[in-house]
Amino acid sequence: MMLLKRTATAVLTALLFFSVPLCAKELSSKIDKAAQKLASSGRIFSGAALAVFPFQADKPLAMKRVNLAISELFSAAILKQGTFKIAERSQFEEILKEQKLALSGAMDSRTAAEVGKLIGAKLLLLGNVVQLGNSYQVTAKLIDAETGEMLGSEIFEIPVKTFDEDAGRYLVLVPDTQAIGLYLAAGYAPVKSKKLQARDSTTHAGNRLIPTNGIDAFTYAGVGANYTFLPAWDIDAAFMLSAKFSGGSSVFSNYDPSGPVTNYYKGGDRKNSMTRVSINHSFPLSRKFKMKAGLGMLAMSVAVSEKNESQSGGSAYCGIESEKVNYRTNFASVALEWKPQARIGASVRGAYNFTRKDYKSYGGVSGVWSGELLQQFSFPQVIVEGIVSVYF
Repeated sequence: MMLLKRTATAVLTALLFFSVPLCAKELSSKIDKAAQKLASSGRIFSGAALAVFPFQADKPLAMKRVNLAISELFSAAILKQGTFKIAERSQFEEILKEQKLALSGAMDSRTAAEVGKLIGAKLLLLGNVVQLGNSYQVTAKLIDAETGEMLGSEIFEIPVKTFDEDAGRYLVLVPDTQAIGLYLAAGYAPVKSKKLQARDSTTHAGNRLIPTNGIDAFTYAGVGANYTFLPAWDIDAAFMLSAKFSGGSSVFSNYDPSGPVTNYYKGGDRKNSMTRVSINHSFPLSRKFKMKAGLGMLAMSVAVSEKNESQSGGSAYCGIESEKVNYRTNFASVALEWKPQARIGASVRGAYNFTRKDYKSYGGVSGVWSGELLQQFSFPQVIVEGIVSVYF
């Protein structure tokens, strides 16, 4: 029994031992090794305060916060080893501001040493990160704050993809400004139609106009783009080509009481395009959710896609007299966006159009009548929309 317990304990210990390297992240592993070697270089200062400065990086990497991610990971690795005391960043951030130095790490060893002395740090960890093709090259240096002497240095490379995956919680993959978003959108709005009555005429073989009041929805789909020109502010433009008022038709009948219908006219969906431009302000709700409110302008053109049809024996043809109608309005909108990843977003958007306007369609039968109201409905004022976005 004792032998069985010892065997089980040995197996569990082996599994735990071998699972750690397999589960360890590549970036953390490399930083741990580099931190261990640097700590060995400064072992004579064991227990001293060490200040980890943001690493130097060019503007694109700094906007992505790659340099800050490296310094945070080094701080965690050195703290875990317990060789040195890590100076709190809040202790020297104020000094950096007073010295008008950016947190991008763009400072030399002498300047960093002066800042280190002000906060009582004996050692400084500086470095830089550059992109070489599809990899980042990281250089870390351990500096004596009193003399400015370099005690040790380490260089390693890490694939960009691996870095982004392992350090994702520290990174800003989409910048606060100059970010571009492309999206697909689809929307729906209820439509109010005026109920019209059927009308007869005995002028020519008892013609009848039978309006069908079926326009009850406005739907659309299209593409759009937005550009973040200031933190939390963006300009948005969208073009909805597949937009239409669904349902609804009007029928003219030219009939003989003793025979079948000989002519008819049927109207179908109204096809149109819609364009909008807006300025929006974002309000973060949590790490993955934000609300966006905006004001803008919308323009819509409505064209009638109705058919003239004739059955055998007909002599009178039906037609429409309405022309293209343009609708323009200012609107207010609010949207809730969920971002499961930094570059991907899904939103639900609601908008209210301030301008009220009706669309009217007229028609007639040749030789019988003209100017008859076929259909009347209002342009939508409340719109609900779904959006899927990709950010760069």
